[in-house]
Amino acid sequence: MIASYMAGSLLLGALFKGRAGSLDGFMVAGRSIGSWLLAFTFAATYFSSVVIIVGGGWGFSHGISTLLIAAGNVVLGTLVVFTVLGPRLNRLSSRLKALTVPELIGRLHGSRGLAVVAAITIALGLWLYMVVIDVAVSALLSQVLGLSLLEASLLFGAIVAAYIALGGMYSVVWTDALQGTIMAMGVAILAFYVIRSVGGLLHGLQGLAGLEPELTSLPGRGIGWGELLDLVLVTSVAIWGLPQLINRFYTARSPDIVRRSTGFAVALAIIVTFSAYLVGALGNIVNAERGLGLSPADVKHAIPVLASALLPPSLLAVFTAAVLAASMSTMDSVAFTSSSALLYDLLGVRSTMTLRLGSAAYTLIASILAVPVASLGLTSVFKAGWLVVSGALLVPVLMGLAGLRSPAASLASSLTGALAALIPSIAMLRGIHVGYVFPISQALALAAFLAVYASSEGNAPGKH
Repeated sequence: MIASYMAGSLLLGALFKGRAGSLDGFMVAGRSIGSWLLAFTFAATYFSSVVIIVGGGWGFSHGISTLLIAAGNVVLGTLVVFTVLGPRLNRLSSRLKALTVPELIGRLHGSRGLAVVAAITIALGLWLYMVVIDVAVSALLSQVLGLSLLEASLLFGAIVAAYIALGGMYSVVWTDALQGTIMAMGVAILAFYVIRSVGGLLHGLQGLAGLEPELTSLPGRGIGWGELLDLVLVTSVAIWGLPQLINRFYTARSPDIVRRSTGFAVALAIIVTFSAYLVGALGNIVNAERGLGLSPADVKHAIPVLASALLPPSLLAVFTAAVLAASMSTMDSVAFTSSSALLYDLLGVRSTMTLRLGSAAYTLIASILAVPVASLGLTSVFKAGWLVVSGALLVPVLMGLAGLRSPAASLASSLTGALAALIPSIAMLRGIHVGYVFPISQALALAAFLAVYASSEGNAPGKH
């Protein structure tokens, strides 16, 4: 099944090789993507295996209160993005002829320096995110295929590099559709079996309340309101500044296409997120009834153990493929966006052939380096990459879309947000827990933008 799935991904890359011959075709799929395809590529990029495995593990550890995180992902991370941000991103990227996120915000604010800062942050920050995805998938492949972690990482990296190089954004979008379908199907199958195992949804919720009351309280076992809100913000609002999601809206044919895809995107978000967190919460009943031996601290192992205990071998293979698909769909988007920031935005490469070869080399090198870097700790590395990129980009993106545009203010905001996220991220890489990094870094970035914007003579009332 895994071999067939990977072969299908390579075939899709080969099929779209001809369409990716132009720079516009390679970078933004010729701005030709329709509604259902846009919804699938967004959902597949947004919801990686982190949601299925780690999100479900949070549900197991903290109970039914984690459904608030799923609700945030659906409303703030999907509905608001498609109705408020997406149409404007599509229109502005087309009007300004921007092919990347650094290029868009640089032209919006009239600042080459901002574009450079954004490109450096994306190239480095998203590379850290790639490390986490790569190692997570490689660990799965090494176990299934009997390979070492490095061999599995090279195999995974080579396949992703090949179909990105062949078809560029066309390959990324269409493989995302395949991967998103498998991902939604796999997590929905597991949810069905868990709900059936506990006697139905209502009976399961009643059993959960009787099993351990704090699992159904708000905020829940082992988690406070502040930490829960922080998780909602990080997983639902921080994504507004992540370039691998922003550039999805460049590919749509028009703003109307973005609006029409909202229903598809929200439906996919509901299926994936609520299924993952609900499976984790109800898994406490399965764990108690079947004596699986899981403890509340088993965040990483809860969902794999539940899947192994409940699913027949054929469906367990489907679920394993779903986890792999969720990871690959995020990996290819992050690799494409990160390599584009380095090659297109920083080095000024405009040759499609050079972009093909460069993106493939970048992905392979990242796969080789992933194994030693991951020794720093997957969660810390993931948070560092995610928060620094969002810290640098979120305020400039939102202010640019709102019409508040200033070279000095946007650059000050980007540098402030990146540094405010980077310093505690370094502490996290050294094993020191730091909370509320995202809201604090964004508050500082916004304050920097507004202070410089208000003091700038060129933005005085009547002159803008």
